[in-house]
Amino acid sequence: MLVTITVVDENGFTSQYETVQTPVGALREGVAAIHLAAVAADAEVDAESA
Repeated sequence: MLVTITVVDENGFTSQYETVQTPVGALREGVAAIHLAAVAADAEVDAESA
């Protein structure tokens, strides 16, 4: 599977990374890790604002 990653930061700055070939399982694990980190970061922000 070919994958291209584009990241947009909180200021709207866009970074596009080189297309890479990766197994589907590795892609799924990577996306799951990003999702879990985002959920944890959101929970931390919510706890700090409470």
